[in-house]
Amino acid sequence: MWTNSGAQFRAFLEDYNYSRPLGGAATHVWPQADKIDALPRGCSYSFIGRAETFSESLKALFPKGVIPPHDHKAEEDNCKNEMIKTFHYGPNEKKLLCQLLSVDFICFGYPLPPECM
Repeated sequence: MWTNSGAQFRAFLEDYNYSRPLGGAATHVWPQADKIDALPRGCSYSFIGRAETFSESLKALFPKGVIPPHDHKAEEDNCKNEMIKTFHYGPNEKKLLCQLLSVDFICFGYPLPPECM
């Protein structure tokens, strides 16, 4: 991964789009609409935050928790910093990512970003 993380990103997006097994950690990148749709019968969410009020939503969700500071940068994490050195993407990766996330834009009434059109 550290020699070509862009290729790993592309492979991940393709695996997701073709419903290949990705392991439990992949739930962190699932579109939010998928998580809401897959809620087990009898369960409900007591809180759903909004992008427009992201900081306030996190504080409401974790009133006693520690959240990353607003100025946190991935480059400050040595592991991520090594990955970023080889992370390159282009129009094909943007298209795959837009396909993955388009359900959220549609379901929650947000316009698609220009990169997805």
